[in-house]
Order: sequence, then C-alpha cells, then structure tokens
Amino acid sequence: MTDLDRLPGVGPATAKSIIAYRSQNGAFRTINDLQKVRGIGPKTVEKIGPYAHVGDGSVERSKAIEYKQSSININTAKAKALKQLPSIGKVTAARIVAYREMHGPFLRIDDLARVKGIGPKTVANFRNQISLELDINKANQGDLSAFGFSNAQQITQYRKNKGSFRNPEALFKVPGADEDFLNRVKPLLR
Repeated sequence: MTDLDRLPGVGPATAKSIIAYRSQNGAFRTINDLQKVRGIGPKTVEKIGPYAHVGDGSVERSKAIEYKQSSININTAKAKALKQLPSIGKVTAARIVAYREMHGPFLRIDDLARVKGIGPKTVANFRNQISLELDINKANQGDLSAFGFSNAQQITQYRKNKGSFRNPEALFKVPGADEDFLNRVKPLLR
C-alpha cells in the first residue's frame, strides 16, 4: 500500500480502497478499470496512468518513487512552480508565496488550507505532489531564504567553510541563528 499512496491523487484511504477492490474482484485488466474504485475518476486515472501498471495490481516502484522525489516543495517553490499543482492558478500561487513570506514556512501540508482560496479538498487533491522538508546540506541560498531563513547567506557560507551539517541542531552554530525559528522548523529539516 505504501507504493500506491505515492501516486498522484491517491492518499492512504484511496490506496486501501484499491487494495480492497482488487482483493474482492481480482486484478485490474486496464488502467481505466481503476475508475471502479470509489473515489477514483477519469482525472485521477489520467494522472496515475504513467506511474502504474495493471495485471497484478502493483505499482511500478521506481516510477512512483521518482514521482515523489520530483514533488514541489511548497516552502521553497516560486509561484510559477506552484501553478503546476491541480486547482492552483496564478492568483492562488501568489497567495501561497505571500502567506509563506508573512507567516514563515508551512509546518504541515494541511496548513495550506489557511491560504485564501484553498480548502481541505484542494489540499487532498495534491497532497502526494508536494513536500515540506528542506535538506540543509543541499539547499542553496535562495531555497534557505524562501524557507524563512533570514541568515541564508551566513548558512551557505558556514557550510562552505565548515562542511556539511551533521544534523539540524548544527545550524545553531551559525552566527545570527534565530533559535526560536530553528526550534519551530527543526522537524522539517534533514
């Protein structure tokens, strides 16, 4: 099931429904047969088609993982990238960026529902296409700034001089580190 819920538009509940349907009715013969599962319509089938195959009902693991890795980080993405998400247009993408700049990074995916024009259903539609985490050893100065680090330049310089951070707590050694901010976002750092 963990591979199924990595597919676009398929969360844990839908993954369970797919498995239950397959257990009762046997393997899916075509990708379109997935529409027989409650909660899956033509648009979802279109989204997951490139990532799944039928027969034994399994997911092509490498493609599902590749999809997950190419997700959009809502804490660092610019408005143009955010427009790639379903139901997100120019105005809503700009609102996401503005909200993030005003309130800091999103700590949970469900926090997106606080942005005007985004409700829980919209969040559910692209839950598998977004991420929140930031790799502190790979992030560039722009990513760090977008994530909310006001001392992004010092972080990248410190990393350049001292080497990779062993853990998020190592950021406390960077001159000008904001301890309150770091404690708040530490769960999102890797």
